[in-house]
Amino acid sequence: MTLAAIRAERGSALIEAALVLPILTTFLVGIVGSLEIARSYHAAGVAAREAVRVGAVYEYDRSSTAYENAVTARATDVARSHNLRNVNIAVTPGGRHGNTVVTVSASIDVFGLRTVTVSRTARETTASHAALDRP
Repeated sequence: MTLAAIRAERGSALIEAALVLPILTTFLVGIVGSLEIARSYHAAGVAAREAVRVGAVYEYDRSSTAYENAVTARATDVARSHNLRNVNIAVTPGGRHGNTVVTVSASIDVFGLRTVTVSRTARETTASHAALDRP
């Protein structure tokens, strides 16, 4: 290779890096944003399931506001422990036979560019008392 050919290719690596690095950076930022959304989706599901567990073992009247407050408090505690912000919790008491439904929704700010809302629902599925009372 001649000296003139080496000088002609001298800046090509710098130009190639200048073209590839923004694309690579955008790709990595997209991956991190997607992982944050997935983590928040999982955390909302954990909060909903924990709240349903509290509702399942609640020993008092399931139609009372104390029941809803206990379930909501547990969902809020778990959501906070997973760093979820802007959380909305909806509790639908199942009455005497269980079947409580808890929905946890959270708004996530992804790098200040976009707000994404994730929502998870958990349902308490218990056998009815009539089925348990059979001989």
